[in-house]
Amino acid sequence: MKLEELLENFAEIARDEILADFTPDCCIASTRITIEVMRNLGIKARPMPVKAVAINPALTRKIDEHGWPEVWPEDWEADDSLWCVALGYGYDGPIDPEKDYDGHLVALVAGKYLVDASIDQAERIHHDIELPDVLIVPLREGFVAGRRSLGAELPNGGVVVYWANGDDDGTAWRTAPDWKGADRTRRAIRAITEHLKRGMQ
Repeated sequence: MKLEELLENFAEIARDEILADFTPDCCIASTRITIEVMRNLGIKARPMPVKAVAINPALTRKIDEHGWPEVWPEDWEADDSLWCVALGYGYDGPIDPEKDYDGHLVALVAGKYLVDASIDQAERIHHDIELPDVLIVPLREGFVAGRRSLGAELPNGGVVVYWANGDDDGTAWRTAPDWKGADRTRRAIRAITEHLKRGMQ
């Protein structure tokens, strides 16, 4: 089975297994599960902290026309048709370091793909932000090093844009229960791995 086909199969079934044990904003657990499943199948994978913005079609068109503004124009702010959701930019309020992570974590698979198995937490159907359960994006040169962004076009005309989060040294997510607590992710890892292995036979 080719890597691309395996990732497509992963995307079809992984999120349901993850959400059986975790809440939608579980980027640490989702990434841990993705990495361990890939390793079980002999595929190299590693975590990467990122910042991400999911942008609806109306705002995508506006940015395509005018570029990304350094300061958000007042008329853009006032236009309810323009909408985006940011991940990895911190919390508005106080955080509990024992359970909260104010970043966003994804997996890099085989040095070829970014796999975001919790991107659906940014979905806002009422603002025309429609997201897949799992987003798989081919890597581009310079992204991992933080020199370039990485974009994924969505079927409805929106886009998700990722940036490497160079300010995240890994301290927060590596000590989080969802990362270091193997018991928390074991069931989902086993279920997804077994499903994919059956498809490879």
